[in-house]
Amino acid sequence: MKVYIIHGLNSAPNKHWFGWLTEVLAKKNVPCKCLAMPCATNPDAQQWLEFLKKEIQMDEQTILIGHSLGCVATLTFLANTGAHAYATILVSGFDKPMQRLPQLNPFIDLYRAQPSIVPLKNSYVFAALDDKNVPYEHIDTLARHLESVLIRFPHGGHFKEEDGFVTFPPLLEKIENILNI
Repeated sequence: MKVYIIHGLNSAPNKHWFGWLTEVLAKKNVPCKCLAMPCATNPDAQQWLEFLKKEIQMDEQTILIGHSLGCVATLTFLANTGAHAYATILVSGFDKPMQRLPQLNPFIDLYRAQPSIVPLKNSYVFAALDDKNVPYEHIDTLARHLESVLIRFPHGGHFKEEDGFVTFPPLLEKIENILNI
């Protein structure tokens, strides 16, 4: 098994809970890598897709974790390559345009141009009702579109360090359940 984390806009591998999860999984002998997405402050959808195609060594033993914009990038990667992950976990994800972030619309357009991956087997969507970055309704819609299991929290914001998420035990627990470890 191996795990890849795909971060979102204005983020990096050393942010939020990414480094913590990488370290904890390494101690359990599960390789985990948070990819340093290119130009995270001014991302380009096609550039991110090509980067993921180059960096992810995909097989049936791969778990993909997307956070925020990293979710739609992950979905685009899966749809474009036809790859099947062992599990896909999407944290605060969305698959439709957001008025407050129109610069991300090309990611939605590129995803919609790909073949459908619905239903996305063995997929989970983490959401917080008080997410101020991605409206909860968008996250709920994503889970319904993909026929994913929705894991909803009353509080958690966008699951960023600013929201108190330098660790993310419920996510680790979900991975441990998926891997039976």
